Amino acid sequence: MDKNKSKLQGVAVPVVTPFDENFKLNLKELKRHIRFLVKSGIDVLILTGTLGECETLTVEERKKIVEVAAEEVSSSLPFVVCVNHTSFFTIIELAKHAQKMGAKAVMVMAPYYRRLSEGEIFSFYETISKSVDIDIMLYNNPALNKVDMSEELILSLAELPNVIALKETTPNLRKFEWTMRIVGEKISVFNGFGERIEPSSYIMGEGGFVSVIANFIPEVPVRIRRACLEGNFSEAERVHDLIVPLFDLVSSQKIKQPVSFF
Repeated sequence: MDKNKSKLQGVAVPVVTPFDENFKLNLKELKRHIRFLVKSGIDVLILTGTLGECETLTVEERKKIVEVAAEEVSSSLPFVVCVNHTSFFTIIELAKHAQKMGAKAVMVMAPYYRRLSEGEIFSFYETISKSVDIDIMLYNNPALNKVDMSEELILSLAELPNVIALKETTPNLRKFEWTMRIVGEKISVFNGFGERIEPSSYIMGEGGFVSVIANFIPEVPVRIRRACLEGNFSEAERVHDLIVPLFDLVSSQKIKQPVSFF
């Protein structure tokens, strides 16, 4: 097993970005929320991701969030910074800033304005890999950029020297299982669907999972993960079953925006 796999594992929470009534960053609440998460038993923080509203923030706002988080986390918890952007140069700027602030890795999705070929996607990630020293978490999210990276592409990307992880949200169950099992031997693969498919995803070979609900009930994903690590899958299923009604309720809404619902 590749030594990089041990770098990022466990429950990762995509941290919400709080705003005040004038839609300005609420840094006081951000600090409070991060302190809450640090004490919760979560393994990894993901900053300025989709749930953190990366697409609505300015570059300076994104940097400020990372700076505040770095100060609150110190060395107690690894954090990943999402650097998605339509500008390659802005991605590099955000990645270098994240490295300066002590981030463990940056998470980046292939450009989401124009649909790229797989060759272009590989070139995109390869160029980022050569342009920064920080580790990289790939982000496969076909719901957002309309491209579901193939097995061949993911395997090729996993060979890049500083690619250490993948957040996988493919809707293709066969490919999902294959990615967890095969790619999981090279890098740490995170189940991007969270508790909804735990502990099945753990059994498939995941390195961890991304939990939206960890923002307000972190004890649930922590308990599921702990039970899996102990081989107590009946307990993991029991905890999973407790929150199924919550996910069913969210899925029944016409506006499927979990951050606004929660």
